[in-house]
Amino acid sequence: MIAIFDKSCYKVLGYGGVAVLFWSFSAYVICTLRAVSLLIFLSVTQIVGGLVGIFIEKQTSSLKALKTHIKTDWGYLLLLLVNFFTYPLALRSAPAAHVDLIFYIWPSLLICLELLRKKQKPSKLKSLGVLLCFVALFVLFIPDLLTSEVKGSYILGYVASIVGAFSWAIYCLFSNYYKRYDMSKTSLDIFLTGIFFAIAIFLFEPRPVVSFRSFTQLSLYGLVVFGLAFPLWSKASNQNHPFLLSMLASFIPVLSIFWLVVGGVVTLSFWVISSFALVLVGGVLTQLKSTKLRKKC
Repeated sequence: MIAIFDKSCYKVLGYGGVAVLFWSFSAYVICTLRAVSLLIFLSVTQIVGGLVGIFIEKQTSSLKALKTHIKTDWGYLLLLLVNFFTYPLALRSAPAAHVDLIFYIWPSLLICLELLRKKQKPSKLKSLGVLLCFVALFVLFIPDLLTSEVKGSYILGYVASIVGAFSWAIYCLFSNYYKRYDMSKTSLDIFLTGIFFAIAIFLFEPRPVVSFRSFTQLSLYGLVVFGLAFPLWSKASNQNHPFLLSMLASFIPVLSIFWLVVGGVVTLSFWVISSFALVLVGGVLTQLKSTKLRKKC
């Protein structure tokens, strides 16, 4: 039952752990930068982050290769585009705790999609883990349902978070299991989505305005969340320990809500603690096997 850690496992914990920490700040930063136009937020953060990631990973691509990549992998680009757009949109349109919890059911959605693809029945632990994640949604919504405080104006945020969760689950399904997509091109794709949002600015916001302070904050966010976190996660993935990576990823929603509470965006309550604890336990259970754990992590 005890995992034997080798050097590669510690690399996974190091690279992956830092990436998880960086990603966990996303919701809080997005909530604090609501005054900035959504398209400006997306374009600046992804262009800066994409360029930094390309530099770190030393990616080079000719114009012909770039065109081929876009033509071949447009589906992956579209899924990234949808995911990057819906998450901040949801956080601007509904309570942050609700959005975060809905969005982070994507691992459970991924498991369901994987089982459908393989036409297999889930193990008892996976079934329990997925069930706990969906129960967590109900637990978080209990106080609002009892007091009828679920507002119609939140619908856009809820729909966006559900679409975002599904888009990321489908992206992971195709990139992880079909193996055709080159994950080393993620930083390039982040840059390309940023260019798309920049074009959208000129089409829909003819006079974009952003202060120097906001631009600096956006650039720093893009540097950390896109420019550093994705290459670090890629390095961790290269160590070939998917079980350990999955366990690390289970802590993202818990850390995310922690920063939202510390930052005063979300009020700590029994329901918040219970729901995110259920998500954590459910996420861990979905990664365990009913028999002995792997000898190596």
